[in-house]
Amino acid sequence: MTWNVAHILAATKNSAQIKNVTHVKDFCIHTNDLKKHDAFIALPPWPNNHGGAYIPIAEKKGAVIIYDKTTPLEPSSSAPSIQVPCVKTLLKQLSHYKSQNFTNKRIILTGSHGKTTTKEILRQLIPHTFATPKNFNTDISLYLTNINAPLDAPLCVFETGISKLHEMDNSIQCFPAQSFDAAIITNIAPVHIEFLKSLTNIIEQKTKIFSLLKHTGFAIFEGDQPYTPELAKKAQSFANAYFGKNNTCALQIHHTRLHAHHHQFSLTYAGETGTYTTPLLGDHMIRNIACAVLALLKIGLYTPSSLHNIGPAISRLQPYTGRGALVPFSHGTIHDYSYAAGSLLSVRENFTTFCHIPAKTHVAVVGDMAEQGEDRVQKVHEEFAHIIQHSRCNRIYLLGPVMQSLMPQSHRIKHLSTYKHITQDIQQYATDDTRVFVQGSRSFALEKFVSHLSLSAPI
Repeated sequence: MTWNVAHILAATKNSAQIKNVTHVKDFCIHTNDLKKHDAFIALPPWPNNHGGAYIPIAEKKGAVIIYDKTTPLEPSSSAPSIQVPCVKTLLKQLSHYKSQNFTNKRIILTGSHGKTTTKEILRQLIPHTFATPKNFNTDISLYLTNINAPLDAPLCVFETGISKLHEMDNSIQCFPAQSFDAAIITNIAPVHIEFLKSLTNIIEQKTKIFSLLKHTGFAIFEGDQPYTPELAKKAQSFANAYFGKNNTCALQIHHTRLHAHHHQFSLTYAGETGTYTTPLLGDHMIRNIACAVLALLKIGLYTPSSLHNIGPAISRLQPYTGRGALVPFSHGTIHDYSYAAGSLLSVRENFTTFCHIPAKTHVAVVGDMAEQGEDRVQKVHEEFAHIIQHSRCNRIYLLGPVMQSLMPQSHRIKHLSTYKHITQDIQQYATDDTRVFVQGSRSFALEKFVSHLSLSAPI
């Protein structure tokens, strides 16, 4: 959708002061994303610098400048510009106005982990899907995704996440009521528990997305977990659809079998069964696929008979960077989970999957998991250290003071502080068909290590 002056005035109820503007293509908050005729929104400090400081750069790129009275710099008099009482309010006005014009299918999803992977699966299964980029799941990202979404996209997918109480309220305000055909909760786990305090609070916050469902919409979540009844209670005003391994689930997962480079599984829905192979490894990845397929069935983009036809699409699914990608290196394969360590459950599932894959040599590179929260950090690390020590890993490299304090150095366990030293040691130790597991907090930037090891020459 190209926004013209009439659209903007209608959305803002004539509160915008528009100069030298005929139309706007896309709305951006970063100058490096700008193209000519895009609009640069000069946000107040978010999170630190005021966007108004970058107005001169945006002008040079031929962008329309959107600003309010808080800006430290104003656009030049000849620049195309839109002055509004409040730029954050403008985002809400544009998003709500845009929502009234959509006729396509729309999904909102959240969860403790698996959000981005499930979103990317939906994007890959339905060509031309428009979705929040990367793992951008704040209210600002939701606003921009909705405002910039093409009206002819067959599916729009919005990922939202929280780390503190009441953050979900900000996401909910991005959309008018009855905006979505499906609301997905991928799973529930004690992530960011130092701020969210309890699983009860996590469920309370995440189930708020159900309030955005259309009257004909579906709440979609796991049907075989201890918290399933609580989610169902929160979604009782809407139609529920479960996925999982229980035969009571609408979409049942069964006959899963892990291989070295693919996972085989079957899905059954409404009496129809399909059997698939995917490069996404692990039962947790199969659950993400099942979640996406069930959502597409419920919103009408798939039919039960589609289960016989989606095998090629599932076989082409690719893991998102840092979330289970298989990266070749000179002696074998890196299992790249470098993005973060969101919950003990997800880390354990990643590691267990890795250990079940046959290989001559298993190596683990593991960093501290700061995302677990201060209240649980010691217990979580102790549990994972126990899992690692009793695993089939031939060699273990530890980064960070917590993991290193729990597992003293030995012939099997190494404390090395630089990626160069770890890479050199792995290259000397590795045999043909070596598998390397990589996971830790974002602060370790382990994606750089993955790149370093994958590009290094054998010693």
